[in-house]
Amino acid sequence: MRYSKTERSRLKDLNRGWLQSSHFIEIFRIDFATLFYSIAPFVSTSDLELIKKTDSQGIIKRMNVGAKTLSKYFTLESLTPLKQHRSDTVRGWVAFMIGSMQERSLAQKLSEIRSLANDSHFAVREWSWLAMRKSIGQDIHSSITQLLPWTLSKSVNIRRFAIESTRPRGVWSQHITELKHSPEIGRILLDAVMVDPATYVQKSCGNWLNDAAKTEPKWVIEFCQNWEQKTNDPVIRKIVKRGLRNVL
Repeated sequence: MRYSKTERSRLKDLNRGWLQSSHFIEIFRIDFATLFYSIAPFVSTSDLELIKKTDSQGIIKRMNVGAKTLSKYFTLESLTPLKQHRSDTVRGWVAFMIGSMQERSLAQKLSEIRSLANDSHFAVREWSWLAMRKSIGQDIHSSITQLLPWTLSKSVNIRRFAIESTRPRGVWSQHITELKHSPEIGRILLDAVMVDPATYVQKSCGNWLNDAAKTEPKWVIEFCQNWEQKTNDPVIRKIVKRGLRNVL
């Protein structure tokens, strides 16, 4: 692929970790091995080659390999500077490393990843919930209980994380079977954001309902109807329209 002089210069700076990406296409183009070397010049050649081999693979695979390699050279306690690294991809690796730490409880992981879930960069926020998806799905009941306070946060990003991370199907992630067949498990979270003023949260809530409607349309329809009967709030109409877009 041919790049303009400006694009080549920008990609070079992205590879060095000097810039943040402006869209996902730029992230896909980053040379992860070069970027990793910029933060850990002591990395072994074999590890760099392993990262390089993922260049043609899916972005989630690439992010996970970057995180796995990160865990070989950094402890969670030494990651603080990287949580604030200029590169959004590096911060994303930290998120995936946190999500993969089996020795940490769900509560500990959520505590560690919270700042990244509230990151100013769109991609880091996506990597954060994707990184936690497996842990959240392993015990969805406990996860929902622990995420409920997040729906009350002043931060729109934190509120959105609580919904997006528990979507029955999600994007680029494994499904949560329990929620696909028993979406009522997540009702307490949905109820908390059905009149949320932020479009970012409203869209996530609508997508959550759309996911559930693919397997349990009757429950979703009844849930939406109950809310429409409670209030004539325009936010409800927006969420319901999005949630039922493939049903009605």
